[in-house]
Amino acid sequence: MAVVIPTKGSEFSMKLRIGDLSWHDFLEKINSLKGKELIATEQPIGTFTNILFSSGTTGDPKAIPWTNITPLKVAADAWCHMDVRKGDVVCWPTNLGWMMGPWLVYASLLNGASMVCILDPLLGLALPSLYRNKLILLFKFSVLFIAFVSCEV
Repeated sequence: MAVVIPTKGSEFSMKLRIGDLSWHDFLEKINSLKGKELIATEQPIGTFTNILFSSGTTGDPKAIPWTNITPLKVAADAWCHMDVRKGDVVCWPTNLGWMMGPWLVYASLLNGASMVCILDPLLGLALPSLYRNKLILLFKFSVLFIAFVSCEV
C-alpha cells in the first residue's frame, strides 16, 4: 500500500493501484478513526517497515529494506558517532525518499533532539547562518545541496 501525494497545486487524476490511497482519501480515512481505539499488532523484529530505493550512484540500483530494529540502530549510531543528544537541533537537507530522510527522523527524535525540515529549497540558503549562530548543532549536507546553494548565491 502507498499513500500518493499530488504535486503542489495539482489535482489528483491518475488511476491508482489496488490498495493505494490518494492523500485526500488517506486523510478522510484517518478522520473517520477519531475516537476509536487502535490495537497495535506485534511483529517480528525483522519485519520490513520501509524500503528505500538507491539510484545506483555507487553501483547498481538496489532496494534497501529497513526493519523494526533499524530506528534503534540509527538512533544508537547518531548518539555514539555524531553526539546527537536531548535538546540538540539536527539539520540534514534531504527528503524521505533518500535514506537520510528516515535517518533524520529516527536519529533526532529517538535521541530527544529536534530536527529541521526544509519545505522550500531556498530556505536552505539561511542554514549556514543558523549553524554559525549555534541554532543548529549538527548540520550535514550533500554535494547536491552545495551545488544548489552555489548556484543561488
